[in-house]
Amino acid sequence: MELNNDEIRRYSRHLILPEVGLAGQKKIKAVSVLVHRRGQIAG
Repeated sequence: MELNNDEIRRYSRHLILPEVGLAGQKKIKAVSVLVHRRGQIAG
């Protein structure tokens, strides 16, 4: 999975971090997350 020019500009601060870098940002882009909420907040 590659980053296009728009994504490189958008995530440029992430890309310069040694902890993230290009490889890490590609992994983040490839991930999908499902958030499921159960129940209600009592009030």
